[in-house]
Amino acid sequence: MHQLNKTKLEKLIAKLDAGKAVSLRDIEFNLGEEGLNEYNALWAAELERRELFEIKPELIKQYDELVKQADFANNKYQPNTKHPKPTQHYKAAIDLHAKIVDTDATLANWFDRTVDVVTADVEGVARLVTSRSELKRTGVEAISKEAIKHSLLVKAVNKIEAEQRAFTESEDGKKLKRKLANLMNKSSKWQ
Repeated sequence: MHQLNKTKLEKLIAKLDAGKAVSLRDIEFNLGEEGLNEYNALWAAELERRELFEIKPELIKQYDELVKQADFANNKYQPNTKHPKPTQHYKAAIDLHAKIVDTDATLANWFDRTVDVVTADVEGVARLVTSRSELKRTGVEAISKEAIKHSLLVKAVNKIEAEQRAFTESEDGKKLKRKLANLMNKSSKWQ
């Protein structure tokens, strides 16, 4: 197993935090082949996830259009005017949402919430996870290569710190601490 150096890892994290690039060579050198393999696996998974949402199925496009029409109607709505409350538009969107999920359960991944928790209003209707709407609850934000590197480096530092804590709390750690204290005591007497 590759020996991790906490100081070097923290320098790489600081470099990423400063907006600078960290090379794959740095990742491999500091995290070993295991770290590089984990990076490659995470990046491949991210590309696969992006591909999943790259092409909108026709039913999803129809749903998106219905929600846009409902939002437009909602923005025009004012009480005591000729514009009707957009409830029926949102109800139509909810009905289509249910039909989509019944037709193909895998398409449920496109929605930020399930059919059973939606309501027929601007804040309650399901949004597509690819939507830029501030009303969506969850989304599919692209994860950058640098973010993956950052998470791997932080994970490695956390692992080192956990191992250090575990050793400090162990009997061997306590024994070593006592021996160091005795040595410090003896060395202060010699000076």
